[in-house]
Amino acid sequence: MSRLLRAGVIALLAIDGQAVHADDDPQTSASVQASGGTLQQQREVELGATQPGDWKAMLRLRDATRQPPLQRLSSPVVNGGTTQPQVSTAPDLQEVDLHIRRTELGLHLDKAISSRLRLDLDLSHGRRTGNRLTGRGVSCPTSADGGCAPPGAGESGWAVLLLPEPLHDEHTQLEARLAYAGPQWQLSGGYHGSYFRNLHDTLVPSVPAALYNATGTLVPLAAGLQSQLQQPIALPPDSNAHHLDLTGSYAFNRHTRVAAKLAREQVTQRQSFADAGLPGAPAGVTDLGGETVTTHLLVRLTSRPLPRLSINGELSRRERDDRTPLAAYHVEGATQFTNRRLPHQTDRARVQALYQLDRTRQGSLSLEHEAIDRGVFTSTAAIAGTTALRQHTRETTLRASARQQVDDGLGAALTLLHARRSGSNWLRDNSGAGVTEVTNPADPSTGFATGIFMPTLADRDRDEVQLSTDWQADSRLHLSVSARAGRDRYSSPSPYGLHGANTRWIGLDVDYALPANWRLDANVSHATQRLPQSRPSAAAIVFDNRSTQAGVGLTGQPHERLQIGAALSFADDLSRYRQTLDTTAGLGDAELLAASGGLPDVRLRQRTLALFARGKAGEQAHWRLDLRYSHTRWNDWAYGCANISFPYADGSRLLAAPRQEAASIGLRYTLPWR
Repeated sequence: MSRLLRAGVIALLAIDGQAVHADDDPQTSASVQASGGTLQQQREVELGATQPGDWKAMLRLRDATRQPPLQRLSSPVVNGGTTQPQVSTAPDLQEVDLHIRRTELGLHLDKAISSRLRLDLDLSHGRRTGNRLTGRGVSCPTSADGGCAPPGAGESGWAVLLLPEPLHDEHTQLEARLAYAGPQWQLSGGYHGSYFRNLHDTLVPSVPAALYNATGTLVPLAAGLQSQLQQPIALPPDSNAHHLDLTGSYAFNRHTRVAAKLAREQVTQRQSFADAGLPGAPAGVTDLGGETVTTHLLVRLTSRPLPRLSINGELSRRERDDRTPLAAYHVEGATQFTNRRLPHQTDRARVQALYQLDRTRQGSLSLEHEAIDRGVFTSTAAIAGTTALRQHTRETTLRASARQQVDDGLGAALTLLHARRSGSNWLRDNSGAGVTEVTNPADPSTGFATGIFMPTLADRDRDEVQLSTDWQADSRLHLSVSARAGRDRYSSPSPYGLHGANTRWIGLDVDYALPANWRLDANVSHATQRLPQSRPSAAAIVFDNRSTQAGVGLTGQPHERLQIGAALSFADDLSRYRQTLDTTAGLGDAELLAASGGLPDVRLRQRTLALFARGKAGEQAHWRLDLRYSHTRWNDWAYGCANISFPYADGSRLLAAPRQEAASIGLRYTLPWR
């Protein structure tokens, strides 16, 4: 695989077979299905038996190994991908094999207890091994460690290390559902259990006393930086989840039906800190004791009170209660802070009316309201580095649509949407424990004038319009055109952060029936997205994305036993970062922008060709052959710029191949037997 990665090419061969057996009882059948692929190492086997209307059983085994997108990752790390990697600055770099292998064994049982009562059972056990890309970055000085001192002359005060995360975990899931279906009542009760166990608790790196700085020079680390880089890294802990739900519906008559759902879920995480190799827990605390309980209630009503009028309504509440105990996990000098509880409650209400004016005209109007309560902030926790939070947000959405059938072949639809979000007073960081409610955001003492507020919490106005037309010119030609435009405007106490968003999309689809059982289809679309944003004392950026996609396909049946097809598609995605300087930016920022020209563009161009053929072999056997080839050119400065890869402090290099190719062959054969 390493040679293929260096060439930027992936090839995949997949073979898939299925056999079905029916015994003397025409109602009972058994099936065997197997599939596999080379290079990507995908294998799957399913054994099944069924008696329609009575029972069904299936056993499945899956084994798949996945590698990340084509990236060149080379490193001098010794024992990389284990729980005890040894960071090295040796000049000899070796390619790192990042991969994730998943194996799963599953059993499904489905049994009709009576004509109205049915039981479903699902049990699966999966294992994941391998490693994935991750790392660690530390900069001194830091308030979390007084011994992490500012760098002296010739020393490095920061470092980013490549530390692949080792994977070795198991996940067991159990699901059971009992369903009843009567003439008016339908009831269903279910349980879903999830049990996660990680065989790796922590990652403990060994780091040398000298690493490379930004210019590639090997320099000693500042006092305390080495010990910070060698701190244990906690890996995903063991956890359990239990979910119970009861759903049902009742038909008052053939025009009105009500449905409801009540669900409760408990998630716990109680892995011992000491057993995981994580010292320094607060006095008397042996584990997190993490527990959340989520309750979900949903009621939905559908009714048709008049022949031309339909009404739909929905009410829901999802409430998460965080019961995790508080303890002083964060220490800065003599000051201690606890963890933060994260309760969350979401209430939604929606009503929609649909009216059929006549045979050719239809209109609808809907109103939706959402209220989110994030709970009272934990007074002993801290949010250093965050400008402000909000406990409550409320959003109301109004949507109106109309459809007109001009004639038997031409129709058009128009949809308008307006949404407005607001919220409670902002909660300012206390530069310590807790937060303080701000009643006057314009007060200079709050520091809001240069703050950056989360766009998910800020006030927002959203407007969208969508227009679509369908034209059936004749029995052979069908055209469809759609266009959509949207605008978001954000409002916060600061002129910085995300200001808004503008989106545009237009698409055309053509379907044409050719003579002799052949069909031609084509599509083209173009989309734009614009996101202006800024930071104080830095650059203002307008993120501008433009994406164009096009495709054409041809399918036909040259013989009664053979069907063939081909599809060719193109994609061109361009992202630009238009940068200007904020009025408060310093001279150094101005010189850097003038010298570099700002962030480079990111462009993705892809061409894909897909071919298929399927047919019959004999009276009962079926086969299908798929061929696929794609060619991609991609440049992203997140991985490297001007063919210079991202450098880690130990000399590791990460670079995504700018030219990527992938080819696949798939063959499927189905043979019934008796």
